[in-house]
Amino acid sequence: MTELLELYPVGTKVLLSEDISAVIVTTSIHDGNMVQYECAWWNNRSRSREWFNASEILGVDEDVKSTKIGFLRDKEG
Repeated sequence: MTELLELYPVGTKVLLSEDISAVIVTTSIHDGNMVQYECAWWNNRSRSREWFNASEILGVDEDVKSTKIGFLRDKEG
């Protein structure tokens, strides 16, 4: 069985809230096919980094296309 995940590449500009635009700096795939992105943004003179579930990202740069990746799994597993 093949399960496909949709991922955005590192470097993609995303919208985290109405006033916070960030860049994806790391992608992580967890058990249960949960995708998280570590995003970085500037907050005045300091740089912030935080992990977000894919569902928490409000918008993605429209020029960037997601990539689909798949994993083969044993039917017994």
